[in-house]
Amino acid sequence: ELSIEYLKKQIDSGVDYVKIFDSWAGLLKGKEYNRYIIEPNKRISEEINKYSPKTMKIFFPRGSNRNYLKFIKEVKPNVIALDNNFPEEVFSFAKKNDVVLQGNLNPSLLLKGGKRLKEQTKKILKTFECHKHIFNLSHGVLPQTPLENVEKLVETVRNFYET
Repeated sequence: ELSIEYLKKQIDSGVDYVKIFDSWAGLLKGKEYNRYIIEPNKRISEEINKYSPKTMKIFFPRGSNRNYLKFIKEVKPNVIALDNNFPEEVFSFAKKNDVVLQGNLNPSLLLKGGKRLKEQTKKILKTFECHKHIFNLSHGVLPQTPLENVEKLVETVRNFYET
């Protein structure tokens, strides 16, 4: 209830997108996943649709692994944020149902930087290039990440699309 009210206030303040983070979603399985992850997020999605149908909804059920597809089917996000591990079926379902994919670079790669960061960034961009995709980390920038690594990441993404 509080999340719904908070998101409504965000919408009233002029946002075009709302993002719902469920950082511990991957800890639950089966009936518990349905009860504590699917059902509350589905309710949030439905209430936001009723309140402001044009507001886009991004959901991030972190660590959902095999449950990402079930989550997308039942919650019906406009955008699904993904971490490093999700089933391949997400690609085809998202494409058929106009769901945008967001993610999914591992933050530890950004922290380490170097050649591997550039390679993995390009690999993700190539993997997602036939889909609506927002490049992002799977879950936040680690506090000790050097700024120059972030700059290199942005440069790599920009250069990928310019070539």
